[in-house]
Amino acid sequence: MANHSDSEHSHSEHSHKGLAKFLSGELPLQNETTWFILANCLDVFVTYILIRFGAIESNPVANYFLQNYGFAVMIYYKMGIVAFVCVVTQLIAWKNLHKARWLLRVGILIVGAVVVYSSVLFVRHFL
Repeated sequence: MANHSDSEHSHSEHSHKGLAKFLSGELPLQNETTWFILANCLDVFVTYILIRFGAIESNPVANYFLQNYGFAVMIYYKMGIVAFVCVVTQLIAWKNLHKARWLLRVGILIVGAVVVYSSVLFVRHFL
């Protein structure tokens, strides 16, 4: 029984420390979040280059925004998703730091793979 009480106390203490860090401007997973944002910015940059050379956006939702509202709105859409993922993973980190770290790392790998793939497309088709 004391073990259960200790884990509740530890969890409560962890949540309070997480809130204090958040309010002081220190967030968990700052490195992973930075890499995730960087990967997405690289994706937007490579997408811009490809579109300038005549390629099309393969994401149908992003392509809808691009075709109907222009490149700036497509960037708002993509960065809105990035912001949403960052907020959600920070909220998850309060409860489960390892799961949030795993989610961000998977996101970095997926977006990074898209950037590499897009870069290869550019080199093969436009250089």
